[in-house]
Amino acid sequence: MQNALERLYETPATRRRDDVLLAVLGLLCAVLLLIETGVWQQSRTFKGPFQELEGRPGVLVLSLDRSRIDRLVLDARGDTPRDPYASSLTLTIDGRPATKPNALHDQIGTSAGHAFSHWDRSVLFSLPAGVANDAGTTVTVRYPVRLRGWIMAAVFGLTIVFALHIHGHRLTGRQLDRLQALPAGLVVVSGWVGLGAIGVFAAVTAWGAVQGVPLPTTTIFRFGAAAETAARGLAVAPFWVLILSVLGALAAWSAWFRDSGEGVVRAGEDRVARFAARWGFVLIAALFVYLSSAQWSGLILPGDLVWASLFGLVPFSDAAGYFSDASDSVRSGVWSEFAARRPLAAAFRTAVAFVSDYRFAGIVVVQAALLAGAIMLAAAAVARWRGIWAGLAFAATMVLTVKGYVPTTLTEPLGLVWALLAVPLFVEALRRRSLLFALAALGVMALSLLTRMGAMFAIPAMTLWVAWAFGDTLLQKLKAGVLAAIVVAAAFGTSSAVQKLYATGHMSAGSNFSYTICGISIGTTWDGCLNRYKDELKPLTDEKDVVQFMYAKAAENARSHPGVFVGRLVQGALAFTPRIPSLLVGGYFGLGSPPWFPLGLFVVVCLVGAVGTLVVRREPGELAFWGLLIASTIASAAFVYFDDGTRVLSASYPLLGLFLVMGLAGPREPAPSESASPVLAGSVTAAAGVLLVGVVVLPAVAHTRAGADPRVNLAPEGAKHLVFGGPRLTGVLVVGDAKTRRTTMPVITIDQFERVVGLSGVEQYQPLATPAPPPTPFGFVYGLRVEKGVRSYHTYLVPEAVLTRPEVSVWRFTVEEMPKRPGGGDYWYRVIDAQPVTPPAPRS
Repeated sequence: MQNALERLYETPATRRRDDVLLAVLGLLCAVLLLIETGVWQQSRTFKGPFQELEGRPGVLVLSLDRSRIDRLVLDARGDTPRDPYASSLTLTIDGRPATKPNALHDQIGTSAGHAFSHWDRSVLFSLPAGVANDAGTTVTVRYPVRLRGWIMAAVFGLTIVFALHIHGHRLTGRQLDRLQALPAGLVVVSGWVGLGAIGVFAAVTAWGAVQGVPLPTTTIFRFGAAAETAARGLAVAPFWVLILSVLGALAAWSAWFRDSGEGVVRAGEDRVARFAARWGFVLIAALFVYLSSAQWSGLILPGDLVWASLFGLVPFSDAAGYFSDASDSVRSGVWSEFAARRPLAAAFRTAVAFVSDYRFAGIVVVQAALLAGAIMLAAAAVARWRGIWAGLAFAATMVLTVKGYVPTTLTEPLGLVWALLAVPLFVEALRRRSLLFALAALGVMALSLLTRMGAMFAIPAMTLWVAWAFGDTLLQKLKAGVLAAIVVAAAFGTSSAVQKLYATGHMSAGSNFSYTICGISIGTTWDGCLNRYKDELKPLTDEKDVVQFMYAKAAENARSHPGVFVGRLVQGALAFTPRIPSLLVGGYFGLGSPPWFPLGLFVVVCLVGAVGTLVVRREPGELAFWGLLIASTIASAAFVYFDDGTRVLSASYPLLGLFLVMGLAGPREPAPSESASPVLAGSVTAAAGVLLVGVVVLPAVAHTRAGADPRVNLAPEGAKHLVFGGPRLTGVLVVGDAKTRRTTMPVITIDQFERVVGLSGVEQYQPLATPAPPPTPFGFVYGLRVEKGVRSYHTYLVPEAVLTRPEVSVWRFTVEEMPKRPGGGDYWYRVIDAQPVTPPAPRS
């Protein structure tokens, strides 16, 4: 009957009409994609007078909106908090071009017409000196126009639905099979395109090394806008992988419901699995190195932690402290109080710095390799448990989560290495109900949370889960619980032993939590009690006394005003929970996804799928696992969220990401042999053990090696700073133009310097580029001190000559202070004289 109706209503004329309509829709899709590249440029001229922006003297504003329809349909693609360099708008005032686009709003009013910002759908600018804000002044802007994302989604969706409507019944079973295999094919093709790009990157890097380019991976960024465009594309490439993962999971379920084509789909999935196993590590590691090299070249991409690592080479704030202690401690053999708060993190950072010969860029490359390897091991375990599409989505999600931390010396990248290594062990514990792997997973997770403390309740929650899930009788549960407690105690014991080996004084690990809990008790952040009780804190010089004071005040305040304490905890939990998906794909800032990625729809699909997976295919004890994990993470967020909690809780993100992508599990059990997963988990356990031994032992080896270095025998020289030269000096050369220079460090322009410094927010501590930047050229470098007993913690503005002499191993800097904030400290010094120092002869 159906075939008869089709023959009745589907004539040659209607088929031709439908084919023409489909061709028109396909052409429209192609035009939309072309428009998305920015080829549609719009030029508009505005006449004064212009409105002044409220609260910002000298800053004028004009709107690019013509009407509500214009705002609904067209997207001028201005800068946003997620991407402060999204706009390519150009601006001229009475024919004179403004030369500083994407400027910080605070800098526009004093720029005399040079700086401007295309923010969302408005343009902020100032007028040049002598130009009046009246009807005789004209401003011309030129910018690419794109269509709103909903229009593209509607047109592409209509095209797909129409194509399925007119051709779906014409497709043979074989054609449908090929359609279902398309996502797998696109993944493999995208992978080969990525490998080709890596080949180009490697070739250009090799050429740069031969030419003597400092940090040869930055060579490619000397070729102009193409490399920058590639960096921006690579920063969001994981979202494309997420889309293909969803389509792949839908194709697998479609074949299962059709009861046809499963062989083709399975073959495609196996091709993806083989490709990922061979090339996944290379692709992820190269992505991390390329994006780090973009920062080394003065670019800023969405999610970059510019405040922690200026230009990806100059550490600041906590990151500077950890980097400095990695060098200072091997000279003295003792950690500072700052490092001793997180002994495992300090030991791990020292080990990585030692392996990298204390070269900052080398540390970044080692971290990129460690994180890429850990991501691939975790993703492989997820793929073998929940299918290749869940594994692929997990890898993409973790790349988005960790990429911002790679070029920093914070504790987050180190804690994430442990957290990712715990994933295969938890997977195997769930899959096989293996107490052995559960204990290993718990131990590695404890190491993660002792390296990057945050989700404080996760360790007791997972200990409780092990006791509950791995025993049928009460005695068996007690036995599992005792073993879990022993493993946790061993992890804490390792942290304590490392502290006793390399630290001094009475500092306890995690002691800075006392500041957080005291702040909660008065409804503020961690520094609230420092301000409220500053007079009482003045006589306390020992950190142990300060910690005890903070805990005592927290208890006193909680008893006096329990509503404030409880209310603050509830606020923290409620603020964190809805942000989890955007934090997983948006990194530290939780900036979410690019306009073309439907984050809300992706989250809904994954959560519905995750619930379905738990209903149909859950493992014994899995419900308790996820319930305890999520509850303990949210409970921890209640305490730490308002104290930079998006960073503090980073070690919890791999397991939260696993829960999210579990919704992309396929309808069949994965194909790899039963023995493959235990081998993987066993290898991960062995790798974690070797890594732990290296973390504990290498700081001692580094100290022994440093003792034979004659440079550490140099004595302090009062106001003069003795600083390691050569490869240990890290930073950039800042110039007034883009001319090539022979130097040991990457070269950036003064405009790039002002942008990065402004966006980083470091000037809240000490001025650097305002009210006027330093005269060029100058080196902006972080220097590790040579003298024993002197802590490194400063950045220097040095003469260009310092960056042209890599053979100098020690510099003597004569410094002068730069302007400071009231009550502020010295974060950077201006070097007024730099002289090489001849180290003493090596010991016989």
